[in-house]
Amino acid sequence: MATFKKKAHATRRRLKCELEEFNQREDDITDSMAAFEYNIVTQGVDPLTQRIPAEKFLNYMYAWLKNSMQNIEKMRLRTSSMRLQHSKTKSLLAQRKELSLNVTAVDFDRLEIENKHFQKKIEQKNEHLFQLKKMTAGINLVITQHRKYMQGQTDYFTKIRNDVKKINKRTDEINWEADHVQNELDKAEETYDYFLGLQKSYKVPDVMEYVKLKGELREVQKSIKIWKRKKYIQDLAMDAALREMKHLTGSKRVDKNWLRDPEEVLGYNINTQNSVPDLTTLCLNPEKYDKHS
Repeated sequence: MATFKKKAHATRRRLKCELEEFNQREDDITDSMAAFEYNIVTQGVDPLTQRIPAEKFLNYMYAWLKNSMQNIEKMRLRTSSMRLQHSKTKSLLAQRKELSLNVTAVDFDRLEIENKHFQKKIEQKNEHLFQLKKMTAGINLVITQHRKYMQGQTDYFTKIRNDVKKINKRTDEINWEADHVQNELDKAEETYDYFLGLQKSYKVPDVMEYVKLKGELREVQKSIKIWKRKKYIQDLAMDAALREMKHLTGSKRVDKNWLRDPEEVLGYNINTQNSVPDLTTLCLNPEKYDKHS
């Protein structure tokens, strides 16, 4: 009787599932027919030919088949996942049944004792962890203090190193200055020795000789002044002669032939000739008296 009831219950559930499947298929067919009627029969008619183009029909069918295949794949995945879930649930149920048969009250007591033991260990570990955290905090404080001290020592060391560099640089400069001063001192000593030698070997000249040299110097200076005056007079005469030559020749520039030797320009000795051309004739007709013309 129990087996019959079990089979009847299974048959009833199977038939119920089939009815639900048939109803779902009917709904899908109805929806597909309505969509086909609207998209192809009503909206797909060509207004010119009053016919349904084959392209629209084929495109609609291809799209419908594509959507159907996608829905089938979705249902297949859903079915496979449900089967997997059913198998897992079935195996879990079997394990629980087996566990309910094998586990006794003693096992639960043993598990409770083990849980208490592990709980005590966890509390001990937490206490140890708390102590370690306290130690870590203290050590961090000490490390911070030592780090500050080390930073101060590092700054002090850097300052000392910079001071040493400055002192070394200053020492090099002092050494260079000392060498320079030593060289100047050597030169000064040489100069001092030279003048000292001159002082020792110096002899005072005779008074009459000094007076004689002084008189000669004055005569030379007087002669220089006289020659300077003569040169100044000659320059004035030269400027006047050049102005006169420019006026006579009508030239604005000085000709080099004006400054040449008259004997070279005229081609004969002035002292041996009886007739000497005057300055005006020479300036107006220089080619006549040129020895090269």
